[in-house]
Amino acid sequence: MKLPLKYIIPVLHIGTWMLLLFVAVSVQVQLYGFKDALLRSSLNLSIVALLFYLHFYLIDLLFEKRKYILYSIAIIGVTVLATLGRIFFNEEFVRLPVEEIVIDRTVSVWLFGIFTAIVALVLSFLYQMVKNRYEKEKEHLEIINEQNETQLQYLKAQINPHFLFNTLNNIYSLSVVKSDLAPEMIVKLSSILRYAIYDGEKGKVNLSKEVKQIQEFISLFQMKSEHDLNVQFNIEGEIDKWEIEPMLLIPLVENCFKHGDYETNENTFIKLDLRIDNDELIFYSENSKRDNKQKDDVGGVGIANIKKRLEVNYPNLHNLELNELENTFKVELRINNE
Repeated sequence: MKLPLKYIIPVLHIGTWMLLLFVAVSVQVQLYGFKDALLRSSLNLSIVALLFYLHFYLIDLLFEKRKYILYSIAIIGVTVLATLGRIFFNEEFVRLPVEEIVIDRTVSVWLFGIFTAIVALVLSFLYQMVKNRYEKEKEHLEIINEQNETQLQYLKAQINPHFLFNTLNNIYSLSVVKSDLAPEMIVKLSSILRYAIYDGEKGKVNLSKEVKQIQEFISLFQMKSEHDLNVQFNIEGEIDKWEIEPMLLIPLVENCFKHGDYETNENTFIKLDLRIDNDELIFYSENSKRDNKQKDDVGGVGIANIKKRLEVNYPNLHNLELNELENTFKVELRINNE
């Protein structure tokens, strides 16, 4: 049975003190006998342990708040008190013939007491400072993650409504001419909205789901037109083995349709390529554009929105290139697998 993480550190602390007690008793048992060695070691280690853990409180209360003078005074005070306490317990409760073993008993006891107190303070200082830095770093990362999640939800909220309004306009256009395709468009719209609302709230989805919604979107746009549209969507690689941030590629596809001119230009085209190459996803789009300048606008938020979402979800793992020519607009997005 695996020990829960929250119990590991307390168990390590207890184990360490028990080990130190065992070593201390083993060293002194030949001099004083087991009973006196155990009593002496227990009393001394109890004071050292109290000093060790009291130091945590002084670090957080004074040192971390840059009250260095008060911290120094407190450290000197607790060191002297700990040493006096150990001498008192050894004199009053453990009367041992120390003078027969140590030449200068008083000086040696003080030096040993101060030395062990300093060792305990140094170790507790290092332990607590590492612990505090770890907790602060963890808290900092949690704040960043919360900010990123808030930003991401805001960006998604900007995109999703546009899908609804744009597709409803398509359905409206069919309804005006009493087209029998309107009910089928409503079904496809329902599929896209379900994906945008429910799957869009998830962290990542299987790439095949995003591809399906791209195909639904292309189909919706095709239904609106009275003639076949020049739209190519090529897929290569095992998309079922990839996961992606939902609603990431669809706005790029929508941008192609939005700025094409299928109604007046028979040469209008859209080329879409999605390829999985080892550990890299490559999405390429190219579309003809109107005579007027290509607008950087996807659902009112544009390419800038996609860039922010990529930065949040794929930091240092993506590359987005935009290339605007006289008559075409190209986008290439590369995402490395984590």
